[in-house]
Amino acid sequence: IIVDGVRREMTGLNTNDIESIEILKDAASAGIYGASASNGVILVTTKKGNRAKGPQITFEAQAAWTSPATKFDLMDARDYVVTMRRALNDCPGYTYGQQVLTGANSAGIGNGDSSIWTTRYLQEGESVPRGWSSVVDPVDPSKIIVFQDNDQQSQWFDDAFWQNYYIGVNGGGENIRYAASAGYTDDGGIGMATGFSRFTFHGNTSFKVTRRLTATTTFDYSQIERQMLDGGALNKRNSVIRGLSVPATHRDYLEDGQPGQGTNSTTISAAWFDRYYTNNYVTRRSTANFNLKWDIVDGLSAFAQIANHNSYKNSYQYLAGNAISQTRQTYEGWSQTNRLSFQAHVDYNKSFGDHNLSAMAGYDFLKRKINGMSMTVQGAESDKTPTLGAGTTPTAWTDTQTPWCQISYFGRLNYNYKEKYMLGFTMRADGSSLFAKDLSLIHISEPTRHSLIS
Repeated sequence: IIVDGVRREMTGLNTNDIESIEILKDAASAGIYGASASNGVILVTTKKGNRAKGPQITFEAQAAWTSPATKFDLMDARDYVVTMRRALNDCPGYTYGQQVLTGANSAGIGNGDSSIWTTRYLQEGESVPRGWSSVVDPVDPSKIIVFQDNDQQSQWFDDAFWQNYYIGVNGGGENIRYAASAGYTDDGGIGMATGFSRFTFHGNTSFKVTRRLTATTTFDYSQIERQMLDGGALNKRNSVIRGLSVPATHRDYLEDGQPGQGTNSTTISAAWFDRYYTNNYVTRRSTANFNLKWDIVDGLSAFAQIANHNSYKNSYQYLAGNAISQTRQTYEGWSQTNRLSFQAHVDYNKSFGDHNLSAMAGYDFLKRKINGMSMTVQGAESDKTPTLGAGTTPTAWTDTQTPWCQISYFGRLNYNYKEKYMLGFTMRADGSSLFAKDLSLIHISEPTRHSLIS
């Protein structure tokens, strides 16, 4: 992916700042962009100012209320109690089933005020508690079972508010063009712990130094914050997937205000996840480039660009002390990728009657450095300081430092006759710091022949 001549990710780009997207899939792409372009190249060009117009200001504001498009048709508490008690009662030889009927279980009648399940018999002279439901016991029709109906699915997936804002200005005159914008997007996320927010800033200025020399500078910045269900001590399977199987007779909050656990340590309720699990992921990207284009003579031009792209990612996960575990596991990690690049090429385009010739020769330098470190600790005395420094026992740590450099030479020669018969040749030589000393360059060349018939 090449954005304004810089190799980077599309993530973090505001779609309002994109002017065009071009996809190159022919074999000649590898001849120009190297082996990394073997699957094709996506060229993204951002918006530039309009020289023919004065300042133009664009403002957009969008808001939406989002809801889950589809939900599972799960049993409510009443159907669950009736179905489970009737099925277990019909299997008298199933010892565990008989224990469920009378014990402190999701469909049992042995639950008290401190149980994580709410099903119990309505006592003589007692009214159904406010907010509770009741049903005749299918095992003993002379008894009434009362229970809470707490829909876990609606807690894991609920309505959310989405908003998006964008403001941009662009314009220019005879010798200068400019464009700048800022954008903000916030999505509450219909799934628990799936929030997302993004801030973007983009600026571009192009000006004529002389009649034949043009300078352009571009700056791009983005910050993305998000949450993920599959981060930290739990993954999607042990959180939302298993969490959906927690019966609706679950007591979400105990008398002391603490959330109820769930079926077991790996099948937790939505309230339990919301209270004890914290995760946050932040990514900051910045790109700055400066280029010069020199129209030497008619048909001959030279181009040079220097750019720097930096991506910084921080991950944080914390498990607060709870009835299952008091380890207070804390994880924090960061990684940074920096790419410094320089490209220069000379282009020649000339027509001689029905004969058209174009040629290009260039140089490409790319230096990349990846740094990273992560650590997991546990043993903090309280939840008041959920940091790595509060932990007493490191359980895992990693660090990474990976420098890499590539120097390339490339060229292309194209000829066509009456725009019908075409002949082309591309080549590229890559030298990498990863190659062995006796393998300093990798050569890629690709001849092409085309004819157009109408």
